[in-house]
Amino acid sequence: MTTISKLGIQGIRSFDHERMEVIEFEKPVTLIVGPNGSGKTTIIECLKMASAGMLPPNAKNGHGFVHDPQVARLPEVKGQIRMLFRAGAEQKDREICAIRSFQLANRRVAGRMKPAFKALESVLRTTAEDGSKASLSHRCADMDTQVPELMGVSRAVLENVIFCHQEESSWPLQEAASVKKRFDDIFGATRYTKALQNIKEVQRDWTKTTRDRKADADLSQAHLDQARRLAGQKEDRERTGKELSNELEGLDSKLASAGEEVQKAEIDLAQYESCGIRVAELKSLIGRCQKDKAEATEVMKQKGQQYFRESLSELQEQARQFNERQVVQSDQQVRQAKSDVSKGEAQYQAAVHASRQLREDMGETVAAAELLTSRRADLQSRLLQANESSVDALRARLDSEAAKFAQAERDQRQRDSQAEECIASAERALQEAALEASKHEARIQDCTKAVGRLEEEAKTLSRAGPDLDALVRAMRENEAALGAEGNDSRLRRLEARQEDIGRRRHDLQYSLSRKSSEVAQLEAQSSVHAEVDALRQRLRETEAELGKKLSDMRPGLVPLLGQMPEASEAEAKVVAALHESQASLQDQAKKCQELQSRVGVAVARKASAEAELHRLQQEDARIASELGVPSASSGASHSSAASEFKARLQDVKQQIELARKDVSMTESAKHMYEKFREKSRSKNICQFCKRGFCGEGDLATFEDAMEKLIAKIPGFLESSQQKLKEVQLQEAALEAQRPRWERLDQLRKEEMPRRQKEVIPAAEEERSLRGLLEPEERERRRLEERVKALHELRPEAAALQRLASSVEELRVAVRGKEARLLGANSKVSLQAERDQLRVLQEQLVELGKEEDSVRMQRDLLAKQQEQLRTQLGEQKGRLQVLQSQVARRSDVDSELAVRKVELQESTEAARRARAAADSTAARAKQLRDERARNASKYRHDLDTQDAQIRNLQREVDALTELAKSIEVMQGRVENAEVLKAKLAIADDSVRSAERELEGLRARLEAAEEKRQKKEAIREALQANIRLKSIEEEVERHQQEISSLLKDLGGRDVEALRQQLSNVRNRAMELQKQRSFREGELVQTREAIRSLEVELASPLYAGVEQRHREATIRHESAALAAKDLGRYHSALDKALMKFHSLKMAEINKTIKELWQRVYRGRDIDYVAVRSDSEEGDGDGPVDSAASGRAMRSYNYRVVMVCGDAEMDM
Repeated sequence: MTTISKLGIQGIRSFDHERMEVIEFEKPVTLIVGPNGSGKTTIIECLKMASAGMLPPNAKNGHGFVHDPQVARLPEVKGQIRMLFRAGAEQKDREICAIRSFQLANRRVAGRMKPAFKALESVLRTTAEDGSKASLSHRCADMDTQVPELMGVSRAVLENVIFCHQEESSWPLQEAASVKKRFDDIFGATRYTKALQNIKEVQRDWTKTTRDRKADADLSQAHLDQARRLAGQKEDRERTGKELSNELEGLDSKLASAGEEVQKAEIDLAQYESCGIRVAELKSLIGRCQKDKAEATEVMKQKGQQYFRESLSELQEQARQFNERQVVQSDQQVRQAKSDVSKGEAQYQAAVHASRQLREDMGETVAAAELLTSRRADLQSRLLQANESSVDALRARLDSEAAKFAQAERDQRQRDSQAEECIASAERALQEAALEASKHEARIQDCTKAVGRLEEEAKTLSRAGPDLDALVRAMRENEAALGAEGNDSRLRRLEARQEDIGRRRHDLQYSLSRKSSEVAQLEAQSSVHAEVDALRQRLRETEAELGKKLSDMRPGLVPLLGQMPEASEAEAKVVAALHESQASLQDQAKKCQELQSRVGVAVARKASAEAELHRLQQEDARIASELGVPSASSGASHSSAASEFKARLQDVKQQIELARKDVSMTESAKHMYEKFREKSRSKNICQFCKRGFCGEGDLATFEDAMEKLIAKIPGFLESSQQKLKEVQLQEAALEAQRPRWERLDQLRKEEMPRRQKEVIPAAEEERSLRGLLEPEERERRRLEERVKALHELRPEAAALQRLASSVEELRVAVRGKEARLLGANSKVSLQAERDQLRVLQEQLVELGKEEDSVRMQRDLLAKQQEQLRTQLGEQKGRLQVLQSQVARRSDVDSELAVRKVELQESTEAARRARAAADSTAARAKQLRDERARNASKYRHDLDTQDAQIRNLQREVDALTELAKSIEVMQGRVENAEVLKAKLAIADDSVRSAERELEGLRARLEAAEEKRQKKEAIREALQANIRLKSIEEEVERHQQEISSLLKDLGGRDVEALRQQLSNVRNRAMELQKQRSFREGELVQTREAIRSLEVELASPLYAGVEQRHREATIRHESAALAAKDLGRYHSALDKALMKFHSLKMAEINKTIKELWQRVYRGRDIDYVAVRSDSEEGDGDGPVDSAASGRAMRSYNYRVVMVCGDAEMDM
């Protein structure tokens, strides 16, 4: 058994905070006796705090438990409780001392003082067997646990039984929930009660989890069905794709064979078409040559040229020899003559330029002589005006005037410095006088302010006497009002009335508690009431769950349905919206499928056009690579390449013409040279230069030269013919390229642009169809998401509808029970008791209002007295101030008289200082004016002298420049005779150069005339050579036409072309079919890929495993909820049985103690009754029946007399 031996208290409530008060507890019992307020309850509170660590009620978090720092006039107060107790019944058991310390401090927060309570570290001091002592410090929570354990008594028994506070001694009469909590703490059943609550919460959570997992299982089932449908669609598309692939393979083989046929037809057509084209080209060339021959003959007739009978080679040789000798010689003579003429013209121009320069110099010399006379006259006139004989004399005069001006400036600066010194001394005197005057004025201002302040203070002090008298009268009145006996008696009457109201309130509370117990007993005796309460409780819980469910589903249902449906129609509305959305989704899917098929057709059409365009581009690239030009895909200009080919062909033809002319001229050169030799021999005159032979030597030389030329003609002819053959080969190569150029031109100007135009509309159609398909696809995806969301919401809507039906069923059941309750006969007595209970409650409320009114009046009266005391304290402080003011009145008057005398003296001194400052300022102003007048006078004189000197300086400078120019002009006039001699020589040179230039020009004209004659001969030779070349070319073309006609053998080229066109059309049709099938295959593969992506998406990936897991989780959650219901029921029954046993033990103990202590006969004993009501908990508990497993405990204290019980 644990016994408490001593208790030490310091700083707790009214106990001193500086001294420890120790109380010793004697055996067998210690009585604590004393008047009210002596600290008896404080001792019990300290025992409760030391043992259980519980603050007393209404302690305001410890603020009212520790001694108030304001009362102790300290910033903080520390309190301590020491409890010495022995654990066990024997004397050798150890002695333990529990020490608890506290601190209460006043801290300023936001300008207000607020108390702060703090529990300090606690200490347990123990004594060992050897007598040594050990102290261990603990936290407050650890201390609250260890002390009850050491005492061998639970904390709940210490709190509610042993050290129960007097204000809580009636706790068995409190509400059932509070009484049950206390009994659970006393019995140690709190953890089982918490376990029961935890099981209930876990069961509720598992029930909710079951519903959620059921929805997840339904959703996974829907996903599994959709995944299976998508897998079926994928298999159908794959089967279609295989069929299209097989069809494409067949089309590819047909295209390959058609391509071979096209290639063969193209080869045949190219082989025979080139012959026909060449024949046509040759015929056109013959016609053109005949036309050129006619034109050349007409030109020769117009020019009067002869037709030579020599062959083309002879004419070409003669033309070559003529060009090499006669033309070159005449060109050299003309060039030499032109060079001589250019040199003569240059010499003539140089002579003319020199003569012109000398004439200009002569004119300047004549002008300088005239200007010299005028400037000399000007110089003499200006010197006469200046009254000087020369420029040097005038310069000396300028120097003397400048020296005088400098001396005048130095004198003026000296006078200015003297005037400045006088003015500075006057200003210093002025500053001193002004400073003195300002000092006196500042003193005047200070005296004036002091006089004003003292006058105001004197005026204020003059009012202090009457104020002092009035204050004394007011203080007497307040003291009289504060000491009046009526206020104290009134305050005592209000306190007595408040105590009377408190007693009445206590009686009413007691009556109210008894009446509440009676009503509760009557209600407990009525099973219908209990059922109604249970149904109402279940209805409230179900409605709360329904409201929560509605709030949770509102964000999902409102966007899908447009408005929140009624809970009873939620599933129907969701199902209707789901069917409507599925129908819309099917319609939308059909639209998308139709658009996709149209897109596929457009893609196929585009692919066909692009394939044909690609084939044409490949053909263009092949032809371009054969021709060595950039392809159309490189972006190079075709027109420039074609124009370059035409230019090359035209250039080659021109080269052929020139080569033919050269050959014809060379062939006719031999005949021409022989003819010229015969004519020259017969006429004894050279036919080339028209000069006669001087003798046999010249003739022999001419003959040798002619023989050499004739010997060179075969070599010239061979080289010309070789050159002609090369050029003709180039022409043949270019003509062979002509069909390819024409085909390239046809491809780039006709077929490729046409195919490109076909591709653009197909691409535009595809783009427009895809543009139409995209919003439809978005709408389809939106509908799919809507259907998916509705699928997900359908289980929740079903649960919501079931919950709403449950609410409606409960409401019907409540209304039925209430109807039974209204028809019951016991209703009258229960209703009367309830009316009486309501009357008592109303009386208690009225009594509370009356108590509040009395308390307000008492507080108002106390506040008025406090205000009077505060006013009295303030008036006492004011009294001291007024008394000091009255004492200061004489001091202020004497100080005011002194200040006025100082003010008069300062005013007189300031007036004298200001007069002296004014006179000094007038003197300084006079000096400044005098200095300004003198400075103006001297400055005017100096400016006049400076202007004269500047004018004289300018005159000297001008005369000096004039004299220099006269000297220069004198030198030019002296050289005039030399210039005349040079001019005569230059005129003679001009005349001789002019005569020489005329002779050179005559020689140039003669040389050009000879060259023109030779040019006419050369043109005649060239015209004959060109004519012979055309005739030879016509003959060669005729021979080539004959050979080509033999090779062609009568074949029809047009039939070959038609055959090639048919084969190409058949290949294009196959290509178009292949493009269509390829487009369908691409579309099918895209659909398969989209289905694969959708099946591989997180929504359908592993959907079977997720469905299996969701089903398992749902079933396991349902089984867990059922098991928890069984556990709850079993534990609740066991706990109730334990509770009943404990209550029986308590009632037995109470009865024994009552009968031992109470000797009256009206009450046999007192007992605590605990009536519990419960639902059927044997079966599994679901969410709807969870409220029926709740127990309701009704605790009441009864008085028993015989067989009758009466609630206390």
